[in-house]
Amino acid sequence: AIANKIGNSLQDTLLWLSSQIEEWMLLFDNADDTSINLFPIFPRCTHGNIIITSRNPQVAVHGSMSKVGNMEETDAIDLLLRSAAVEDNTVETTERASEIVKV
Repeated sequence: AIANKIGNSLQDTLLWLSSQIEEWMLLFDNADDTSINLFPIFPRCTHGNIIITSRNPQVAVHGSMSKVGNMEETDAIDLLLRSAAVEDNTVETTERASEIVKV
């Protein structure tokens, strides 16, 4: 938020997301702790997409749950490169993508 001159607080970021016309995505990765209430940090609007990843099925209280199995490394690399709109797929790009998907 600070780097994009949106503001310097969580509230500034939430207001900015809520005011956007385009769709956006907010990702909470590895949100396994059910004692943390995520609702206060959801933007207050009817557009946008929030994805919460967790290995804890009790986190499903925040929304509907979709179980996702493991993905083959080649499929994960392909998905990452397509999502990032990488057009010049070199050996180096594929190697770096491989490092990312292994995390």
